[in-house]
Amino acid sequence: MFYLVYGVGIAWLLLPNLGELLIPVVAYMSVLLLMGMSSVLSRKTNAWLVLGGLSFVISDSIIGLNKFYSPIPDAHLLIMVTYYFAQFALFKGVFYQQQFDSRRIFT
Repeated sequence: MFYLVYGVGIAWLLLPNLGELLIPVVAYMSVLLLMGMSSVLSRKTNAWLVLGGLSFVISDSIIGLNKFYSPIPDAHLLIMVTYYFAQFALFKGVFYQQQFDSRRIFT
């Protein structure tokens, strides 16, 4: 539910300024939010995957807001920090889940 409300809020801010990019941006936002939701709803979810999905959504939200809504001071830094944290957290979450699954097989 959080991602749905968040997506509507971001879309409300961006839509007036998208012009010709309306369809591609809405399509990308939809896929991005589905990825975020799947990090929460997956049977194999864990805290790292949820944090990674959320951080990735935040990273791309900053890109969209900075480009189509209002310039954000130090946007490039915020984008890269949230993006790299997302990559780290998603990797850690997958690695954690694989360790958990392998322990369950051998016990």
